[in-house]
Amino acid sequence: MMMGVKNVGNLKCSKNEEAKKNAHCIDVVQEIEQPIVGKVVKNKRVQEGSIHVYFRGNGRFNVFYGDFDKIEFLKRCNKAAELHSTAIEQIVLMDNHVHLHVNTKSLTPFAYNLIHGYSYWYNKKHGLTGKLFESPFNSSIRISDAWIMNSMLYILQNPLSAGICNHPKEYTWSSYHSYFTRSNAKPNPINKHLNIDKTFIYDRFKSLQDFDKAILEESANIKEIREVEGKKWEKIPDAEVIRLANIRLNGRNVFHFSKSEIESFILELRNEIGASYRQISSITHQSWEYVRRVCK
Repeated sequence: MMMGVKNVGNLKCSKNEEAKKNAHCIDVVQEIEQPIVGKVVKNKRVQEGSIHVYFRGNGRFNVFYGDFDKIEFLKRCNKAAELHSTAIEQIVLMDNHVHLHVNTKSLTPFAYNLIHGYSYWYNKKHGLTGKLFESPFNSSIRISDAWIMNSMLYILQNPLSAGICNHPKEYTWSSYHSYFTRSNAKPNPINKHLNIDKTFIYDRFKSLQDFDKAILEESANIKEIREVEGKKWEKIPDAEVIRLANIRLNGRNVFHFSKSEIESFILELRNEIGASYRQISSITHQSWEYVRRVCK
């Protein structure tokens, strides 16, 4: 979900001198051709700095089907970070996308290592071929502490804005659990498999209460934007749809289903669980239009 990200997205440097002084934008999410005096010039992706990175499943399909997939991604993320001079400052794993905030000296090699390594493992495990993630991956950067804070808070409130939980402590797959360790906290897989650089957050928050307040206020801002736009959101969170779908699969691999089996499964997800066309498409890796036709 990219809704409501402050200053994250297709960012272009302002011509306004005052804006340049306050926050100097030096990157865009991908290379964009710009005509200059009869020539085409490409803005290259910035490779160094404090950067928001975003991977989304190809066709918005799910890229995680269980805890084992997510743990494998974390392990590979940690290895890629060590190999390519990258510190992971925030991360959240959603069902069909990933947000990270990194401080890196080598962005593209880090992202390439992570995306291609995990995709190869995932396709081999599930008997698939082709791209798992959309390309190119998205990244954005501004030299501003305020922007960095907004980026990090946005990442941590993603599960809240998706309707999965009401508080960041309730969502397992977030770097929220790496901060202000609580004596009664359950072991967390991110703490076990991924090194999180806590410097930026600890320099700005002195207590868990202040940290929580900032995340929840950011979540409230996202909710307000939702309501203003009047957008329709699924009633059942993606994670719950996946959980119920896995119960029905009972160990079977949906990618090995025949056409009739996949159509029956689509109807089961729609009629018995109440999953949306988008959710069914993400789980089965079938097109949205195909799912709609089956359900009509």
